Amino acid sequence: MGWISTSFHVTIFLFSGLSYALIPLFFIGWLLGTFLYKPELFVKPLILGLSINAVLGFILTRCVGIEYASLSFMLATMMLTVASLWQSLKVVKEIDHAYYFAF
Repeated sequence: MGWISTSFHVTIFLFSGLSYALIPLFFIGWLLGTFLYKPELFVKPLILGLSINAVLGFILTRCVGIEYASLSFMLATMMLTVASLWQSLKVVKEIDHAYYFAF
C-alpha cells in the first residue's frame, strides 16, 4: 500500500485520523462558550480528555506497545468531543438567557 506497510499501520492511521477529525468539534463548542462568556463549561471536558489520554496512553504504551498510543488518543478525543457536545447543547438550550447576560 505504499508508505503504509501493514494492516496494523492502517489501523493506527485511521485511529489518528478520526481523532484529528474530532478535535475541531471540541473547538466549535469552546468558541460557542467563549462567545457567550461561559468558557469555564469546557474546561472540565478538556481536563477529562487530557487525563484519559495521559493515563490510558501510559498504560497502553507500557503494557501493550507504543503502537497503541493512537487508540488512547482516539478514545480520549471521543470522550472530549462527546462531553463538549453535551456542554454545547446545555448552552444552546439557554442561549437567550446567556446572550442577554453577556452584554
